[in-house]
Amino acid sequence: LYSSAASDVYKRQGVKQAVDFIKSQNLEDQLCLLIDDSAYGTSECRSVITSCDNLIQIFRMRNNRTVFKMAEKATEETKGRPKTYGSKFSLNSCDNNIQPDFCESFSFETKKGKILTIKAECYEDMIFKGTKDYKASEHPFRLVKYTAFDEMGILVFKRPLWIAMLGKRRKEISINEGFTNY
Repeated sequence: LYSSAASDVYKRQGVKQAVDFIKSQNLEDQLCLLIDDSAYGTSECRSVITSCDNLIQIFRMRNNRTVFKMAEKATEETKGRPKTYGSKFSLNSCDNNIQPDFCESFSFETKKGKILTIKAECYEDMIFKGTKDYKASEHPFRLVKYTAFDEMGILVFKRPLWIAMLGKRRKEISINEGFTNY
């Protein structure tokens, strides 16, 4: 499904249509992907996605976005509210102190026949800041940074592609599948 409307209401309705379609076609037991652009990564759209257990949303993230690593669970009981957010991670900053959970490289052939080497850096259990209506900290996602190199090892694009994979079954999609599906 695709909606070019600018309003968040229409984007939320478009995502809700996809969820309703999955339910109407009895696909609740099958893994389903919803591929979106960054406009559909809003808290309103993410709240609809997380209501469907078998749906994974793959969406591009803006390069100026800030996310957080999920806070480590405290080993001993302390007073006060448990920490929700861990280290801050700015996608456009080179001096982030979070190391990727794992890295992969794979080849990709463009439509013009060029062979690119894609370096993928995966960050598991990242979270967004939430809202009063949507507790984003309860819905971690997988963040992947894709960087493309040509056959000579030269960077093809100035900026990397940042992709988020959101959903309870997000770890069933490989890093390579996330790239090729997007």
